[in-house]
Amino acid sequence: MEARRREAREKRIGFRGRIVGMHEAGQSIRTIANNLGISTRAVLRWIRRSEDTDWYGNLPRGRPPRCTTPAQRRDIIQAAEADPQTNAVAIRESLHQGQGNILP
Repeated sequence: MEARRREAREKRIGFRGRIVGMHEAGQSIRTIANNLGISTRAVLRWIRRSEDTDWYGNLPRGRPPRCTTPAQRRDIIQAAEADPQTNAVAIRESLHQGQGNILP
């Protein structure tokens, strides 16, 4: 599965490199879009991104903020280590009862 993802990623990066290469060779945006079968907006996006960053891959995306504080995570770990046979729902309920509503 990982090899397939890597291959697809390399193919996308190569495709994006072709867009930039065709543009640097003097082809118009519309000609590139027609030859590759993609929209002119996509061609413009990759040309602009290459001018700004010299990067043809996907830009890194941020992740959403954590819902728990470090103290809450420590309490969760302690509860799980105290009783390894318990499940996440039971841990959440016990933490709600013991220290107020610490988890959503």
